[in-house]
Amino acid sequence: MNVYRTVHVDFHKVLHKIPFSSHQQTTTIQLHISAGYQKMFEIIQAAITGGAALALLVLASITLGGSAVGLAVTTPLFVIFSPILVPATIATAFLATGFTASGSIGAMAITIFMWLFKKITGKNPPKIPFLTPKNPTTEGGEKEDKKKEKEKKDE
Repeated sequence: MNVYRTVHVDFHKVLHKIPFSSHQQTTTIQLHISAGYQKMFEIIQAAITGGAALALLVLASITLGGSAVGLAVTTPLFVIFSPILVPATIATAFLATGFTASGSIGAMAITIFMWLFKKITGKNPPKIPFLTPKNPTTEGGEKEDKKKEKEKKDE
């Protein structure tokens, strides 16, 4: 009975120390409770994040170990087959570079032809940054459009 009375008195003191209406008292108590849940959420979040980081660290170390073992096993094979592998690697590198260069140059040529076609046909060609000069008549375009609209309304 004595324990119940102590708890009841402490809770009663807390409620009376807050000089607000009963709705505001309830809101204040809910804020204190939600602050406790927020701390608990942060602790759980930190624990889960730490566990995920540890799991990723373990996976990284396993991968590093496997790569080291794989390199140790395949090194003798590379040494034995190097007269074949080195020229094949060089040829593959040249082929990949050639395909990449031809694709890039082709895409650039098509872009230039499209720009030229639009320029010749009178359509508005796309602006090339730092190469296309700014047109002084279109600077402040929105302001000029609004002025033209006002002039049309006044007439």
